[in-house]
Amino acid sequence: MFNTAIPDVSNVADEARSDLINVLSTIRNVLCSEQINEETFHSAMADLLNKVVTLYLDFSVKQLGPLDYQLIVDRYNHIGWIRKQQGKLSEAWAYHEDALQILHEHLTPTHPCLAITYNYIGLLYSTMNDHSRALDCLEKALEIQEKVLKPNHPHLAETHFHKSIIFERLNKIDDAFQHAQKAVDIGRQAFVIFDDPNMKSIKNSSIKCFY
Repeated sequence: MFNTAIPDVSNVADEARSDLINVLSTIRNVLCSEQINEETFHSAMADLLNKVVTLYLDFSVKQLGPLDYQLIVDRYNHIGWIRKQQGKLSEAWAYHEDALQILHEHLTPTHPCLAITYNYIGLLYSTMNDHSRALDCLEKALEIQEKVLKPNHPHLAETHFHKSIIFERLNKIDDAFQHAQKAVDIGRQAFVIFDDPNMKSIKNSSIKCFY
């Protein structure tokens, strides 16, 4: 779930560098811990990732580039996902909005991270039972992905799968089945071996929607 790439501490001003190193060290300890439960893990990671982003944005000694902003967007989206899982929907929305703002200001309109962010927001809308807006977000994600990704990219399968779930919740079974089938078809190509765990997850979840 977590992208383990970290910012270069040498790009942070001296007065904040030790704080960033300490936070990153704590993250490594949390990731390596075998005694922490899932809820505590996610809560701790959300707080720590937020500290990383804050330190990097406030104390960077260089002009941030596209890769830096991509990393920050990834962090914000992960924190938003965690807050959604915790039932803190307003906090989740705030982090995804921060991600969107960075994307609109610093990255291209067809950047794959924008599609990923729309996916996160679509799932958040779905959790709020606003399925119409959820579908709008997923359609935006799909439009970007179809422009910039290969036809058999796993992210396309994921977006079709998310759409199938929402259509199923709206009792639009034909539409749901259509997107579930697309998810499975793309998944077969993307993961090559049908026994791949990711492929099994998509296939089995799609089947459960309709049987």
